[in-house]
Amino acid sequence: MTFHNRDVVVQGSVKSHTTGCAQAKFEVFLDFPDETPVKTETRTACGRGTGTSTDYHFTVGIGSGGASHVRVTLLENTTGTWRFVKSEALLNSDRL
Repeated sequence: MTFHNRDVVVQGSVKSHTTGCAQAKFEVFLDFPDETPVKTETRTACGRGTGTSTDYHFTVGIGSGGASHVRVTLLENTTGTWRFVKSEALLNSDRL
């Protein structure tokens, strides 16, 4: 993840289990006290018996001042229902 003045560049991959799907959810925030994301993106990979990987590289435009942080949440679905796995916030050190 790379923070710029007017956008955030997100690059990586999400890999599924052989029996289900995995999803990475990216929520972009302007300020720390406000927990309402200004943009949300998701990327999903489904195994279909072999396990797959989905690469991603996208830019989220924010506007002047840029984002304060991005929360990344990993979800999995092996039973027909999405289940929370892990969440982590990545901070824009220029805004601290």
